[in-house]
Amino acid sequence: MVKIKLCGLHTLADIDKANQVQPDFVGLVFAPSSRQVDLATARRLTQALDPTIPAVGVFVGADLKTVLAAVQAQVIQLVQYYGSLPPDLINQLHQHHVQLIQVVQTTEEIDPAADYVMFDASRGRGQAPTQFEAHHLAKTEILSGGITLTNVREAVAIVNPAVVDVSSGVETNGQKDVTKMQAPTDLVHQL
Repeated sequence: MVKIKLCGLHTLADIDKANQVQPDFVGLVFAPSSRQVDLATARRLTQALDPTIPAVGVFVGADLKTVLAAVQAQVIQLVQYYGSLPPDLINQLHQHHVQLIQVVQTTEEIDPAADYVMFDASRGRGQAPTQFEAHHLAKTEILSGGITLTNVREAVAIVNPAVVDVSSGVETNGQKDVTKMQAPTDLVHQL
């Protein structure tokens, strides 16, 4: 069964919706964004989150200290990292029993120590590629970038990822929409 991560949750209302929908993961964005959360907000959100849903912290070019602060606060269970990985990041995460999702655009960027590889052609801008591309990896693959209810079936058929990641594709006017969250979650769980 393919899993789904609903990303960019940043309000308690978003968490309530996720608790209703029951995705496999939720994403909390610690990077500058309209969906950015700080550590105190992340703590409030994860305290309200169904404990069976792991929270993923999304970081862009953050230093080791910033990432580890969220890990040590125990508000996230995985780290999704955009950009060049800081030295010793993966080792430090593994010491805290936290896995790394390395976000890449090409297979050449993959660090062999990463636990998961996420392909995001738009680098977090929510733009779908002109065509989805299948990769043959030894690592678990996550697909992101412009995934919506209208293209998720095609994306899964071509790429066969373990997880699809959706953010803006489950929003209406910049707000998480419970109906748009539920539909792709149900569909992905059937694939």
